[in-house]
Amino acid sequence: MKFNRQSFKFSLLDTLAATPINLCLNFVFLSIAYELNMSALEAAPFLTAAFFVTAVIRKYFVAEFVNRRTI
Repeated sequence: MKFNRQSFKFSLLDTLAATPINLCLNFVFLSIAYELNMSALEAAPFLTAAFFVTAVIRKYFVAEFVNRRTI
């Protein structure tokens, strides 16, 4: 498999963007789950859905940023 520098740059940039966002959102979403007295069985789908939506939005903006810089 040939190393794809563009894919690596995108992956690195996306992961760097995700780390602080996810850290902050973990505190917020876990606080919400705790305040609503959610069990682990209830909190897991809630957290998964919240992070899924966040990831899609973040990936869109990172992809747009990378595409504008390469064109």
